[in-house]
Amino acid sequence: MALEKGDFTGRAVLAEQKPPGTAKQLAAFRMAAHSPPPRPHYPIVKAGRPERIGEVTSGTHSPTLRMAIGLGYVPPQFAAPNTPIDIEIRGKPMPAVVMPKPFYRKS
Repeated sequence: MALEKGDFTGRAVLAEQKPPGTAKQLAAFRMAAHSPPPRPHYPIVKAGRPERIGEVTSGTHSPTLRMAIGLGYVPPQFAAPNTPIDIEIRGKPMPAVVMPKPFYRKS
């Protein structure tokens, strides 16, 4: 973040948040197996455990990647790429993996 580039709208708030960090980070994820697409407000839980750690903000099936993908807010320790998580879809935990953004890079 370029806070030293001068004044801009929102700079003061971002400067306050930077030292301690934020409580949640936006993480991109892909479903690890064939599953229905994740949808907004579905719970994100720890892999293999019923402990809720976040919430899906958006999700869909990607025809380009041929898999279900999504975004959601989780604590920073769960936002690192390759972190296993579960997405609760229709009451059942489905395995997913955090991946780096962007989902797709044009070659």
